[in-house]
Amino acid sequence: MEKPLVTWARIVSEAGETIVEELVPEEARGHFRASLREALIGSRVILDSFIEQLGEDKPPAVRPRGKSARPAKTVEIEGN
Repeated sequence: MEKPLVTWARIVSEAGETIVEELVPEEARGHFRASLREALIGSRVILDSFIEQLGEDKPPAVRPRGKSARPAKTVEIEGN
């Protein structure tokens, strides 16, 4: 017998899928699936890079939090 929380999670998940199927056109769902696939492939590349660096006994090349790869650019906004 399923635990109540598992049952509830399954019902909510199925309801969400039904709502998405009814409200989001198939073409849009296809784009979202492709986008998710690309994001996962990008994540895999990052993980592969970290794994490779660990195999070389050096820490992964990670920038400190808040540091950008390039300096910030000021953009003028008209009307201000």
